[in-house]
Amino acid sequence: MPNVTRQAASADEVVACISSGMRVFIHGAAATPTPLVEALSARTDLSDVSLYHLHTAGPAPFAEPCCEGRFLSYSLFTGAPLRRPIEEGRADFVPIFLSDIPRLFTTRAIPLDVAILQLSPPDRHGYCTLGTSVDAALAAALSAPLVVAEINRRMPRTLGNTLVPLSRVHAFMETDRPLPVHEPRPATLEEDAIGEHAAKLVPDGATLQMGIGAIPDAVLRRLKDKRDLGIHSEMFSDGVVDLVEAGAVTNRRKHVHPGRIVTSFVVGTERLYNFVDDNPFVEFHPCDRTNDTAIIRKNDYAVAINSALEVDLSGQVVADSIGFRIYSGIGGQMDFIRGSALSKGGKPIIALPATAAGGTLSRIVAGLKPENTSLPTVSGTAKAGSTLTATAGAWTNNPTSFDYQWRRCDTGGHNCNGVGPRKNTYALSGSDVGATIRIRVTARNQFGDEQAQSAQTAVVAAAGPLPVNTALPVIGGVARNGQLLVANTGSWANSPNHYDYQWQRCDGAGNNCGGFGANSSSQRLSSSEVGRRIRVTVSARNQFGTSKATSAPTGVVAGAGPASIGVDQVSLPNQLVITGVQFVPRRLHSRQAFVGRFRVSDARGNLVRGAVVYAIGVPYGWVRAAPEVVTGNNGWATIQFFPTRLMPLHKAALVFFVRARKPGERLLSGVSTRRLVQVGIG
Repeated sequence: MPNVTRQAASADEVVACISSGMRVFIHGAAATPTPLVEALSARTDLSDVSLYHLHTAGPAPFAEPCCEGRFLSYSLFTGAPLRRPIEEGRADFVPIFLSDIPRLFTTRAIPLDVAILQLSPPDRHGYCTLGTSVDAALAAALSAPLVVAEINRRMPRTLGNTLVPLSRVHAFMETDRPLPVHEPRPATLEEDAIGEHAAKLVPDGATLQMGIGAIPDAVLRRLKDKRDLGIHSEMFSDGVVDLVEAGAVTNRRKHVHPGRIVTSFVVGTERLYNFVDDNPFVEFHPCDRTNDTAIIRKNDYAVAINSALEVDLSGQVVADSIGFRIYSGIGGQMDFIRGSALSKGGKPIIALPATAAGGTLSRIVAGLKPENTSLPTVSGTAKAGSTLTATAGAWTNNPTSFDYQWRRCDTGGHNCNGVGPRKNTYALSGSDVGATIRIRVTARNQFGDEQAQSAQTAVVAAAGPLPVNTALPVIGGVARNGQLLVANTGSWANSPNHYDYQWQRCDGAGNNCGGFGANSSSQRLSSSEVGRRIRVTVSARNQFGTSKATSAPTGVVAGAGPASIGVDQVSLPNQLVITGVQFVPRRLHSRQAFVGRFRVSDARGNLVRGAVVYAIGVPYGWVRAAPEVVTGNNGWATIQFFPTRLMPLHKAALVFFVRARKPGERLLSGVSTRRLVQVGIG
């Protein structure tokens, strides 16, 4: 078995490869790589990172309000931590069959950049497994150019189509932590009765698909006297272990994967995770195989047992949402309902309690209440004195009436309160200036009502002349750690009487900015700003409202050490010196691209900008030749290297000849210098 402890990195180091604008897959369910999710969510230097995932275990810090603008979550199937962010518009939901998700990644319809996984430790051949969740994770692992991972000593080693070579992993951390557990709760009398009814519909030799929860568990408890049951399901939990131990599950009569339990993921207790660990009786496969209707129907007597939130007398079933609020997702229910209906002797079963909310609400209704299919809209000019007009949007199930509630919100469209008359028009007033407006529409029919809300308008402008910027704010001071920057307001027309300041920390190009610091005209720089550029946004207010203007960015903030000088200021007998070397990763374990950073100073200790740095690897041919790079304001030059197939992966060292020179000077002449450095392999 490879020595993973020696190769492991910290969580922060593992997610350091993720950059702004990337598309990232996050492993889900019991395989959620929580330490890496937390490390990624803590990065404040990122923006516009798209996160694709199914239901994840534990908190979802990337969907908290403080992460808006840095991360956008796309739930392909959702759970409790994402329901409120989706409802509030801070996260998105993608309605899709579970069986269609892998194809999004393999066809590059969603071109992933990084897959964040939780893996079992590698075997003696160097293969990890996806553990408890293969579902769409295998497609992500095969499609993303970069794979990073948490390798958990307690993650079960699962069999089937689950392998991920350790050599495929760009960086990983090692943990020894328990997986999240889902403890079964005792069934109610109603759920036990449902289990009794459903169990009578399951014949000997049936191939079962079931979900997780009290009703599936109640059914499974009553099947221990059955013979030769099989399991072909997108997931299963502890109840199946009881049936295996009772001898009821043999998989003997299955036509597809006979003699094996087939699943895409598992969620349950530690007993379940121990059961699937290195168990040849259980095979894990991607969800485009487990949920393929053409495969499901090949097993005779396929019985699919699923639950629902609501059904009506015509047989319509609601299972993924409560009105307009997403509860879970489409998942695989329809795949198995259809597949079992096509199976010889198959039975699709929908099982649910007749009531909810302690018996006060019926789940069995005469018809379904309205469901929104296109959000309401608001038209008109967002300015005091103008009138806004709302449309109801589009709805199914024949609404008979609509009720309108106008809502005044903050600039982000949150923290809304009801205003105005309950009709489809609203006259904007001075009280709305600086806010945004939404419309909430309630649609009703004879079976109930449901709500949907529009997007927010632009920020409402004042009726009179707002402040108008005529000269941008200007930042004075030295862009260096520890120095004080001072901003002026710029110049404004229309008599502003108050100014506010929002300092912004941006990337090295002056983009992807995020607010920091106090509402003040001055800001002292810290180490958090080193390598970044700084802007300030000034808000000018008069009696009619507020306008904003943003300064140009400062230069890149330097460290508190010596200031940099231009390379043209270095002349003999002074010389250039390579005083710093960094490789990321610090040791090479694959032929993935890696980065070298080289700092250039002069002999007097000043950082030097504008020096030309060249590095060539020895032995020749192990890495491709890289172009020369010029040092920045901080004296560093960053070069990306691409190993070739000639570079070994066993224990070795790659030596670099690094030189720094003045533009126009020849190698090893004038003030140029050279240095030999190395990075370890294996």
